[in-house]
Amino acid sequence: MLMNLKPITLLLFLFYIAFAANAQKNSEVEAIYVIVKMNDGSYILGRQLALTDEAIIIESESIGKLNLQRSEVRSFKVINQPNIIGGKYWATSASDTRNYLFPNAFGPSKGEGYYQNTSIFVHTVNVGINDHLSVSLSFEMISLLFSSFIDGGPSFILLPKYNIPVRENSWEVGVGGILLGIPDSGNAVDMVGIYGVNTFGNLNQNITIGFGFGSYEGDFSTRPVISLGGNLRIGEKTKLFTDNLLLAEAEGFLFSFGLEIIGSSVNWDLGVIGFGALDESGETGAAPLIGLTVPFGR
Repeated sequence: MLMNLKPITLLLFLFYIAFAANAQKNSEVEAIYVIVKMNDGSYILGRQLALTDEAIIIESESIGKLNLQRSEVRSFKVINQPNIIGGKYWATSASDTRNYLFPNAFGPSKGEGYYQNTSIFVHTVNVGINDHLSVSLSFEMISLLFSSFIDGGPSFILLPKYNIPVRENSWEVGVGGILLGIPDSGNAVDMVGIYGVNTFGNLNQNITIGFGFGSYEGDFSTRPVISLGGNLRIGEKTKLFTDNLLLAEAEGFLFSFGLEIIGSSVNWDLGVIGFGALDESGETGAAPLIGLTVPFGR
């Protein structure tokens, strides 16, 4: 019984570190950067100086101080300073809340999310319930195509996540749960688990280290799954990603890496996913990853 409490203890310790560090944040007011869309369709990027019912006052790097009347402004939104590169705004990617297949500690804002399709048959929807709580649901369609041979519905994985910003643009913590269903098993849910992730860096360049524990068909594993992944923005429209899992219980590991092309309404993913055995066989295998991500609520 004490062994089963270890994962919960680790998650509580992770929460404690996050809240303790968050409480020690510097109380100075940080600069707020906004991107303003004017009625004529043009955009202005700058640091927000004041905001009233009549005007938005910003300071642009190229133009200087501007007093923009609300009647001339179509919309505006607050942006992250690290996304201002060379005086130009690099739009965030819908997939910033994951590495590729697995979550990092970043979370979407309330009502924002994405639909992801991987290699035609795997579908994922991720949505922000509020600014800290999000839910991701993935399911595959292959089992439905072969329903005459496979009983039950499609495989699915449900990943609720709660994220805590510890240090803005440098460290976030996420904790969540795992519900996994497999067709032809006779169970509604085959695995229940918990996980925690630490993401260091900002949305453009980051590394994530995490762990997870699970109970499969009633058998609890005390050997954690260890995750290591990250993202690196190499251009305004391009990003590198990697996702890697050490599966101690299965004596193997999963790896993936690739390139994401960031479009105005659709992102395209090109990569490789594979599995390697850590037993005497040493077997490995890999397959191409092709996918797309469509944001919504942004």
